[in-house]
This record gives sequence, structure tokens and C-alpha cells, in this order.
Amino acid sequence: MRKSFIYTVVLLFSGLFVFGCVRQSEGKGSINPPVKKELVYAAPTELGDINVHLYAGEMIAQDMVFEPLIDNTPEGPAPAMAESWEISPDGTEFVFHLRKGVAFHDGEPFNAVAVKLNFDAIMNNIDWHTWLGLPNKIKSYEVLDEYTFKLVLTEPFYPALIELGLTRPFRFISPKCFIDGETKNGVSGHAGTGPWILQEHIPNDYAVFVANPQYYKGKPEIEKLTRRVLPIGATTLLALEKGELDLLFTNWGADMFDADAMGQIMKSDNYQVVRSDPVATKMLIVNTNNAASPLKDIPVRLAIWYALDRKQIAQDISRGMDLPADTYFSSNIPYADIPLEIRQTNIEKAHQLLDDAGWIQNGEYRSKNGKLLEITLNYTVTKAGEKPVCEYIQSQCKKIGMKVNVEGVEQVLRVLRFTPEFELLYDYSQGLPYDPHNSLLGLNAEDTYLGATKGLEHFDEIMRHVNAAVVEFDEAKRQEYYTYVLSEIHRQALFIPLTYESITFIAPPYLDNIGFNQTMWEIPFERITYRR
Repeated sequence: MRKSFIYTVVLLFSGLFVFGCVRQSEGKGSINPPVKKELVYAAPTELGDINVHLYAGEMIAQDMVFEPLIDNTPEGPAPAMAESWEISPDGTEFVFHLRKGVAFHDGEPFNAVAVKLNFDAIMNNIDWHTWLGLPNKIKSYEVLDEYTFKLVLTEPFYPALIELGLTRPFRFISPKCFIDGETKNGVSGHAGTGPWILQEHIPNDYAVFVANPQYYKGKPEIEKLTRRVLPIGATTLLALEKGELDLLFTNWGADMFDADAMGQIMKSDNYQVVRSDPVATKMLIVNTNNAASPLKDIPVRLAIWYALDRKQIAQDISRGMDLPADTYFSSNIPYADIPLEIRQTNIEKAHQLLDDAGWIQNGEYRSKNGKLLEITLNYTVTKAGEKPVCEYIQSQCKKIGMKVNVEGVEQVLRVLRFTPEFELLYDYSQGLPYDPHNSLLGLNAEDTYLGATKGLEHFDEIMRHVNAAVVEFDEAKRQEYYTYVLSEIHRQALFIPLTYESITFIAPPYLDNIGFNQTMWEIPFERITYRR
């Protein structure tokens, strides 16, 4: 075997933006570190069961406790629990040489047997993982010796190493935590090999993580992390001002404050505010499969697109924390730097699209064949920044004679999966390293976008191109496949982009080395140190 195939994957990542730290406010308070090496941070939702083979738990916590074979980095796949690997010339066989001398938090040795048992548990629950491409491509796997593991695929799949490095499900739980040899029905504990050990968890209140003294990269300097569940808004802001919290960060739109409160924090000398490069796209998902909705027709979707001013959303509503988004993927996403029509705000064009589609303005709102031009837009109530944007969308659509009902829900993902009659959702792209391949495979996955995409024109042809792209070795041909897919979903306005978001980290000035992983689902607390 040789490593020729891996170079394709490394080249894939070479065009990505590097997650740098943009310090918006350094903070001028005391930089003397406290004697107690404990940090407290807040989150608006319950931690959940962090069994990394399932999807109920917070991904940040899962990354803290459990580790994969491969780490995804801006430079490409890097060693994690596998120190090295070889890939066959045809891209279907992978041999991983595992890290030696590592134990799970409960003392169980990490070795090839443990890896196989974890793969068994994951694959025995494959229906939960079909939103990914890799589980559907696995033909076999086996233990070659104590620290060597072999994986065989049914066909080449260029994102294989990427998916092995995702936050879930291909991470490793101590086999002692399995229940009847499985993890699909729960686990008896949460012992991983990561830098943090989950010491205590009181649901809907707090969770305590302590540094792993045996971590192979070295024990984290922060000895203890406490995660508190606090509501978005004034309560959390007060806790921060009183010194009851040390850290806050946004993740996938999980804003603890609105933009005005964030601006207040950034002016303070008591904090440093660190921002990543853009990590994901805030967008509207259209249900193309709801035959009763006006959004079934492309001109209605495009009318919404032209009615919105993304610069105003980014500057006035997000207070400059986001960037205007013209396309579903940023041009920094692999294969997404292609020529697509830029649809600037144009109220007149929005009116013309609706006129041409037969929606007649009679009074405040339009109608067609006796039916009011009315849709419902859902957003997640636990994400502080979403409601103001949705209310702005409501007001802009009213200008073109479209009535938009704004309704908050607990989680839009549940609406997407289980409510086939939904019309329009405020959501987010998955971000790196999932994009573009995983998001596009999700167009045909029942647990991702399939409920919204079945009404697309040329849907079967779109999916043929997606499936061809992920097994294609030739970069130019792969680009052709992706260009067709991205052009079609842009033409049909399946996703209406709003802004590109970043992760924002609020921390005391005495902390250093605050940074970000390639994915927005992970926060590398283990790299944080005290300034000296």
C-alpha cells in the first residue's frame, strides 16, 4: 500500500481558510491568573447524554471527552488515535497504526480490539448514521494486531478520512461502558481518551469536567471546567458581570446574547473578545415538497431572496458580527468558488417575479385563485439572534405583498425531519469539514434535508452528480460534478443565504492561546493557558 490517495485529501484542505483568532477586544483588566485553575462557562441548553455514538448530547462536550482516529485540520487529516496510516492505490483499503500506551478514563486499554468493538457498535446502529457517506461505504474491518486496524470500503470515497475525524459517531468509548456489547441503547459511563473527564452532571443545571492527567498530549493547564445551563439574555449577562462566569462563546448560532449586549461586552475592559474566521452560513431552508405552499414555485422563493438586504442584516441586526452571504457556501469551501448569479436586493424585481407568477396585489397582501400569499417561517427560540432576523424578513416580505408568520420552535431540525408540511426554516449550513460533501449527500437523506428537497426539479440528476463526486479521484471531474449541483440548488433557491457567521469567544484578559478547531462543533479548551 502507499499514501498516494491521502494527498488528494490533503490538497482538498489546502484551499480552506485557516481558523485564525481575530481579537476584537483585548481587554485591559488584570492579567494575573487566579490561584484556582477553574473556569466556568454557560450554555443555553442541557448537555444531554454525550454518548458519542448517538446524537442527543452536545458536540462540544463529546469532543472534549472522546477522540477519533484522525483530526481534521486546515492542513488536512492529522494523527489523533491513529499515529499513521496507509491507503491502497484504489482508495478502498485503509490500515491504521494506533497510538500505543493510551488508556480510556476508566483504565481500559486503547487498542485495535477497542477500535473494532466501537466500529461494531456504530455499524450495528447504522440507520442512525446514514446522513454520513462513510457508514454506507464500509465493507469490512478487522484487527491485524494489537495496534493495527484495517478498514475496507466498497468503493473509493474521497472524504473517508474527513468523516473518520468528525465529532461523531466515529469516536471511541471504553468498551466497559457498553451495555450488552452495544451503545445504541445507551452507555453505563462516558469514558473516552480525550483531554477532559466528565466528573459530574446534573441535568438542566451544570456539568463538571476535569483535566485528564494521563492525556497523551499533556494534561491541560486548566484543571476544571464547569458548564452551567443559563437562559439567553439578561440573566447570563448579569452572571458574567458579577464574575460568576469566565467564558462564553457562540456555536452554530447558539448566541447567549443579542447583538446589542454583545456590543456592550466588546466595549468593556474586563474581557477579551476573540473571533474565528467565518465557519457557516445562516440561511433559510425552503420546503420544495409542500405542494400546498406558495414556496413550491421557484419565483416565490426568488422573490424572498430579492426582498432581503443581507448587508442590513449583517450590519444593523448582527451589529457587524456576521458578513453578508450571497451563496449557500462561502467561496472558501472546497469546490464552491464558482460563478453564480449574485442576487442583490431588488424590491422591484421581487414584485415583478410575483406579478409574472400570477400573484395579484389586492390590498396589503397578494393572492392567487382566491388563496392568500402566506407562509410560515420557523426559528429556534433558544438562539437569541434568530428572532430579530426573522422579524426583519417578515417586514421585508410584507413590502412585496407576502404575509410571513414567524413562529419559534424548540429546534428547527426536528421540524425539518418530522413535520413534512413546514414551509420555511431559519437554519445553518454544517460548516467545515462537513461541507460540501456531507451537506450535499444530505439532500437525499431522510434524517437531513430529504423532506425539503424532493420537490426540486431534476432531483435524481442532482443526486447522481453528488454521488459521482464523492467517489471521483480526478479533481477536475469532481469539480464538474459539484459545479452542476451547486448551480442547480442556487438556480432553484433551495437555500436562501443570509449571512456568514463566526464563533465569538468572550474570556477574561488573563487567558491566552484561545483558538478554534477547523469545525465549529469543537472548542479546544485544552490549549488554553494563563498569560505569564
